[in-house]
Amino acid sequence: MNYLVLDTTTENGSLGLYQEGVKTLFSAHFRMIRSYSELVTPLLSQMELFGESSLQNLTYIGIVIGPGSFTGTRVGMAVAKGLALGLKIPLVPVTLFDALRRKASFHKGTVIPFVDAKKRQVFSEISLPGEGRLLPGSYPPGKVIERAPQGSLFIGNGVPLYRELIDSSRYSLYGEELFLSREVAALSEEVFRRGKAFAPSHLKPLYLRRTDAELKFNIKAD
Repeated sequence: MNYLVLDTTTENGSLGLYQEGVKTLFSAHFRMIRSYSELVTPLLSQMELFGESSLQNLTYIGIVIGPGSFTGTRVGMAVAKGLALGLKIPLVPVTLFDALRRKASFHKGTVIPFVDAKKRQVFSEISLPGEGRLLPGSYPPGKVIERAPQGSLFIGNGVPLYRELIDSSRYSLYGEELFLSREVAALSEEVFRRGKAFAPSHLKPLYLRRTDAELKFNIKAD
C-alpha cells in the first residue's frame, strides 16, 4: 500500500509519499514564502521525476483538513481532491490538532494545540473530561492558557507568537518549525484501517471560524 500525504494548513508545509508501515519513499518540507499553489504543484512533479513511485499506484491520499490558514487549507484540499478524482482513489482526513498531538506524544501531560488563527486568536482545544475541557474553536490565547492544567505542553505556530503570555514555570513549550508529514502518514494509516476514507466530493475542510468574506457577506462556509 502506497499513499500520499499533504499538509498546507500552516506556513510549514509538508508533502510525502509513504508505504504501509510509514516507510518513507519521498518527503519534502517547505516554507510558504509564495502561494501554496506555486509550491505544491512543482513538488508533485518533482516526486514523479525522481521516480520514487508512480501516482497511479496510490491507495489513498491523506490530507490535513484543518484548522489553520483558510487559503492554505483550501489549496491543499483542492490539490488532494483533484488528484483523488483523477486517480479514482479516496481521501483520508487528518486534523492538524491530531498531527500536533502525535508530534508531542513524548509528553506525559496534557498536549494543547496552539495554532495561529490571526486577529490575536488561536485555534485550540483542551481534551480533558469535565470542566477542564475546551471544545475545538478559535479563542483569545489568554483564555486557552488560563484553562490549561499545570504541566501542559503547548505546541503549534502560535507558541512563538504568544510565548510571553505562557508561564514557562508552569507549562512546556514546543515552538520549533513543525513539519508534520510523518505524523500525518501514521495517523492516516490508522484512519484508513478504521474505514474512514471518503470520496473527494464528500470531504470538507475543518474551519473553526468563518472567513472575513463570509462574515462580510453573511454566507455559509463550505
